[in-house]
Amino acid sequence: LQYMGPDGTLVRNDLPEAERDVARLRALFKQMLFVRTFETKAIALQRTGKLGTYAASLGHEATHVGIGASMSPDDVFAPSYREYGAQFMRGVKPRDVLMYWGGDERGNLLTGAPAHDYPWCVPISTQMLMASGAALSFKLRKQDRVAVAVCGDGGSSKTDFYAAVNSAGDYQLPLVLCV
Repeated sequence: LQYMGPDGTLVRNDLPEAERDVARLRALFKQMLFVRTFETKAIALQRTGKLGTYAASLGHEATHVGIGASMSPDDVFAPSYREYGAQFMRGVKPRDVLMYWGGDERGNLLTGAPAHDYPWCVPISTQMLMASGAALSFKLRKQDRVAVAVCGDGGSSKTDFYAAVNSAGDYQLPLVLCV
């Protein structure tokens, strides 16, 4: 299904109830364009040797911006190493991303983001179990919060992922795992 054209105009009028606010849709579309532009620049910096290793997320803009837009400030986000759209929606500054991938660990401070969000997780899927632990603490404390974690399809075959899924199901945790 396609609701918006490449220029941001509506191509369908039967939007779902939750998305009938055209101004909000345009704002999300602008954020996706921002992430795409940032990605293009960061990849160019990496390929010219001005930035170290860089984990690109081209093509994932809508998913990541959607995740970030759906979360409340009190929720906890446990990203892998490429969910820049979600992190920008939560207040992370682009300079932090560039600092981190440029080799400066101060980029991991994630200035502007909620202090309870986790930093990037480079080991595959370990962040899933961390988010599960955060969700368990929310349940035990009777807090109206959610923990969200993201991994790629390869991460879904790791033990940490299965342990997080098992914990979420067994304890009925407020946990969202995105693959």
